[in-house]
Amino acid sequence: MQRFHGIDKHKLFSTISALNRDGVEVKFVPRCTDLAAYISTLTPDDVVVMETGAGTFYWSDRIELQGAQCFILDPRKFRIIKDSWNKTDKNDCRNMAKALWVMWGDSKTLRKMSAYLGLVPRIKESGD
Repeated sequence: MQRFHGIDKHKLFSTISALNRDGVEVKFVPRCTDLAAYISTLTPDDVVVMETGAGTFYWSDRIELQGAQCFILDPRKFRIIKDSWNKTDKNDCRNMAKALWVMWGDSKTLRKMSAYLGLVPRIKESGD
């Protein structure tokens, strides 16, 4: 994978952090008002994580149409966000991207940590 994206989606805007394969933040968008345009820049080399919420599955479907892989995170189970003293959109998207980057190196670790963090990979139904 080339880039790891953490998207903190809200009703009117999203906050986005993108890390490269070395875990260095290469892009930070504090207020993305056109998520569709951002998603159009994704490639099959990208992995995205976003919190559950209204419209999450709609957006994850659009992400996967670009060929990128998408994970959905339950923020109630993701302790880095849940227990944060400094909970901001900026920190949330960065923490999601960093957690995904850390887990990505080893598929066994990804499976174990996915359960712990509440990450849910999108599973296509037959006919999709």
